[in-house]
Amino acid sequence: MKQIKRYLWGILSMMFVCWVFLNTHMIHEVQASGYDTTAPKLNGVTLDKAEIILPGVVNVTLDITEEETGVESVFIQLNYVKENGEWVNNVCRMVQYTSGVDGGALFTGKHTFSIAMPSKIPAGTYVVYVSLNDGQQNRAEYCGVEEPHGDEQGNIVSVGRPLILQNVNGKEDDRCPLNTFLTAKSEFDVAFQNGIENPKLYDNLKQMNNNATAMVNYTTSSHIAPEQFFEAIKQTGKTLVFSDNEVQWVFRGNDIINPLKAVDLSVKIREVDGSVYGNDNRVLQLDFAENGLLPGKARIRLKSDYIYTLFSLKEPVRLY
Repeated sequence: MKQIKRYLWGILSMMFVCWVFLNTHMIHEVQASGYDTTAPKLNGVTLDKAEIILPGVVNVTLDITEEETGVESVFIQLNYVKENGEWVNNVCRMVQYTSGVDGGALFTGKHTFSIAMPSKIPAGTYVVYVSLNDGQQNRAEYCGVEEPHGDEQGNIVSVGRPLILQNVNGKEDDRCPLNTFLTAKSEFDVAFQNGIENPKLYDNLKQMNNNATAMVNYTTSSHIAPEQFFEAIKQTGKTLVFSDNEVQWVFRGNDIINPLKAVDLSVKIREVDGSVYGNDNRVLQLDFAENGLLPGKARIRLKSDYIYTLFSLKEPVRLY
């Protein structure tokens, strides 16, 4: 009987130890899940340039303080500023960093992100907006305290120096400096910029002054330039630029000397094994649509910094 009692007592003791362990472990987990209650802090934002030629790339460096769960997502947006100083949130370029997809969580330090700015966005002035989320979903959103305004010459200027961003989810004094606005310019002095499906595009081309340039943006789903576009500039000093950001086609009216026809502007750019071309490195291959004889000579342009950012390239590349 004494042996049975000792046996039962031993079982009960083990069950008690397991109960204490499990409950202690569970309590520890509950406590750990909410220990980070402080949102990341942004100490400063630095753009590597104040002016950019579209399409192009701007590097944005964020000086972050985050010591606990780490920043798991970063959202950077460049908002367009109208001439009257009004900010437009839906005309912008953005970059998003997500921990686990793009890399690990970000902790205290300076982190740089590259933003590719396409040619289809309006030329003009842009201001930065930044959102940071940590591992406990504590969020900080930094946007401009004072909207910029135009001076007597119509240039965008800031009300105060240095430029200031404020955390709209934080305290009034949670602010950080921004070194500059970003001015985006077209490489061409364009008379107008239209999408390729704009019903007024042909008339705009016909009415455009001689020696002027038009920018026409096309997409992967709409990339056929009708023959009337070339008819509108034929034997003139006008220039017609078709752009989908990665590739630009440049036609000059004086070069339109062949029979008019529609042109498929689609160009596929892909990274391939360079051994096909007798090269040990990977190369970028450009595949053009079959068009036969074009209405005139076309100049094909690729912006290197934009291509490098778009394809995450690090080493020198060859185009084939």
